Amino acid sequence: MGVFSVPLEIANLDGHEFIAVEAVVDTGSSYTVVGEDLLNGLGVRRTITRRFELGDDSVVEYAMGNALLRLEGEEMSAPGSVRAAGRNGAAGRHHAANLSPGRRLH
Repeated sequence: MGVFSVPLEIANLDGHEFIAVEAVVDTGSSYTVVGEDLLNGLGVRRTITRRFELGDDSVVEYAMGNALLRLEGEEMSAPGSVRAAGRNGAAGRHHAANLSPGRRLH
């Protein structure tokens, strides 16, 4: 499995304002993780909360919502794949990453 980064744009479902991020891609991942500040700024509404058991056996809980993603000029919705994951990185930079959460807990 590989890890690399790509430029990606994220917007709320209205698609009025896309924000550019540098997305770290993990080819073995299951979900996209976006900082809470970025999601709030875009007005992405979180609709569900899910618990996940990670590879180190720790259990985390994430609020999940829907967003639009734009990659290489193509737009697609990402239902249930955008989660609040704490604060954004330093110096106001926005990042997105993928996470392979082991297994989802109910």
